[in-house]
Amino acid sequence: GAFKALEEFAKAASAGGKAAWEASARLTRGRLKMAQGEVAEAANEFAELSAFAASKSSSVPPSSPDRPVLEGLRVAGLVHKGWALLARAEKTKNPADLDAARVFFETLPREAGGSAAGKAASLNGLGTVLLSQGKAREALERFVQVEVTMFAVPEEVARAVWYKAEAYGKLGDRAGREAALKDLVEYYGS
Repeated sequence: GAFKALEEFAKAASAGGKAAWEASARLTRGRLKMAQGEVAEAANEFAELSAFAASKSSSVPPSSPDRPVLEGLRVAGLVHKGWALLARAEKTKNPADLDAARVFFETLPREAGGSAAGKAASLNGLGTVLLSQGKAREALERFVQVEVTMFAVPEEVARAVWYKAEAYGKLGDRAGREAALKDLVEYYGS
């Protein structure tokens, strides 16, 4: 089905020298694996996407319109890999997996070249790790930081607002939780 179609698309993109299209197919393949619960495979797919996009980006001229697209896909691969690692930790309940996710999110801003997406995902990821460790107040600080400073990354802001609601819930602050959920629906509902 979907994987076969993506594979055919990626092959055609590769044959046509369309690296950005091929990278987009890899991103979609990783997202499908995540949706199917294949989190370890998704993490590998996202890591391969990031390496592929970095390699192709460095081989195109600086003035090429493909360069920023490939750089964006490189960062997207890194960000999605972090969320896949965290999903694996949630699935396995293995402290080593949670620690691997924490370490990844700590290094993400540097690996993502200081991009807003890397910074926002790092704060959200580290906040989620703290939340899973029962440190809701510390986690909440990270989610609020993303919410109020990372407007350039709406996907991560929406994630921060969701996790903010979760943190308020764990703190027993029903009003805070309800307000966060209301904001999520108002600003990010479709």
